[in-house]
Amino acid sequence: MLYLAEVHKKAGFMGNKVELKLLARQQAEQSWNAVPGDDMIATDAASDYNHGNLVLVEVSANRQVQTVQDATKPLVVILQNFSRMKEKFRTQEEEIEGWKQSLIYQSQELTRRELEMETRQEEIQQLEVDVQDYEQKRQDLEQLRQQVETDRQAIERNRQRLEELQAAGVGGLDPEQVQQIEQLLHRLSAGIEQAQNSAPVLNQQQSLLDQHWQTLEQQQSSAQQQQAEIETQANQLQAGWQSWHQNQAALEQARIDLKVQEQTLGLKTTSQEDLNQRMQANLALQNQLRLIAEGGAANSNSEVDYKALMQMPLNELTGVVESLRRDLAKMSSFVNDQEEELKLQQQTLEEFQRKIQRASEYERFTLEADLGAEKQSYQLLDEALQGQRQRLQERQNLLKLHESILQRRQDPNAQSEIDLEPVVQQLATQHQQLEAELQQLEAEINQIRSGLGQLQESVSRQTAEQQAKQQELDQSASSLQARRIAIAEIWGRVNTYRETLQPLQDNLNSLRQSLSSEQNGTGQQTVNQLKQLIASLNP
Repeated sequence: MLYLAEVHKKAGFMGNKVELKLLARQQAEQSWNAVPGDDMIATDAASDYNHGNLVLVEVSANRQVQTVQDATKPLVVILQNFSRMKEKFRTQEEEIEGWKQSLIYQSQELTRRELEMETRQEEIQQLEVDVQDYEQKRQDLEQLRQQVETDRQAIERNRQRLEELQAAGVGGLDPEQVQQIEQLLHRLSAGIEQAQNSAPVLNQQQSLLDQHWQTLEQQQSSAQQQQAEIETQANQLQAGWQSWHQNQAALEQARIDLKVQEQTLGLKTTSQEDLNQRMQANLALQNQLRLIAEGGAANSNSEVDYKALMQMPLNELTGVVESLRRDLAKMSSFVNDQEEELKLQQQTLEEFQRKIQRASEYERFTLEADLGAEKQSYQLLDEALQGQRQRLQERQNLLKLHESILQRRQDPNAQSEIDLEPVVQQLATQHQQLEAELQQLEAEINQIRSGLGQLQESVSRQTAEQQAKQQELDQSASSLQARRIAIAEIWGRVNTYRETLQPLQDNLNSLRQSLSSEQNGTGQQTVNQLKQLIASLNP
């Protein structure tokens, strides 16, 4: 089982006692549960880490520590993933809220559209009534036209017969024939007159249709203009969302940088405390060695209890020295592994640099973001490794001190030959290095704190701007959707309007064409000719 633990160290005359306080247990890949209480596990596997360091430990079922690794880099990755997931959930919540508002707006729009559709339906029904009226008039006019045509054909036959009789020398018509012909002429004249009187009605109907055609053209022109505006708005909305997503990616990277800077500040603050403790331990060890070299008694409160080591059974002291040697070998192996990992990360950074040089502009943006994260990891590992190197040197000095005491115990006559001055000088040099490192670390902490405030302000400002922009884009998207629904309804009405008007216009054109002969006087001319012919045959 994988645990997140905190390293606890307690000083003792045989060295530091190391314990791990279990803080959280991994349940799944992205799921951790807190460990209640103070669950401590004693182990020497974490002796290479400072007090307060966070580590990831693999613990077996019988509570034996199997592996220990630094938790700095995994925690940074977890924080980055958590930040992305949190932002993703927040974005989804905002999208859901936007959908809710959009649905409410669309529901209101649908209600308004339903009322408009009902009004348009009433207009269409009235137009259908007008169509039926026009159709009835058309049928009446068609019947009239057929009757006129029938009468005209009958008169034409009679006219031909009269001409034949006149050519044969038959003179005059009997009164009955004259009466029949006059009745036909009267009916034809009446039909022609009725047809001519229908022309104003047809003109009136055409004028009404012209008004409807003009209304249709206006609606079609308005629909085309609105359609063009909608396309422009859609393009602007697409460009707006593209810009928003680019800014959102930059904001996500800024949030990750903020988390990394906060984590880095915490780690550097912990390192600052550790450096202070190590400097105090270094001074205490220098004083202790000087007292030992002068033949005095070492301070029992220091890291190495000289009196206890001198009174310890020789075989037990030999075991302590062997234990320190094993710990030193393990720590040396660990530091070497860290050095190798640092080299691999350096190679990874170089590979990223080469990829960025060959990448396109879009790919370069993603690669540069990944490169920034890798640089942060490299910096954290490098800083941690610097402390590990110094602790390795401290362990070497501690082992050397124990070996010198063991040598005194094994060969009392060689006491005067033991020279601890080089160790003291080395400790003094280490103290100067620790002091310089502490000053540099304090400067870095101050710089990070100053930049952290600016970064927090920038992230807050960008977050507010992105939220406002997203609301604006959501409203624009809702407006665009409503306009698309509206334009679809307008085109539907325009097409329905045209489909209703066109048959009416076709019927009216047919009637006007059918009555054109009567309107230009051809039928009346035929009647006049027949009257003259009858008058000549019946003096």
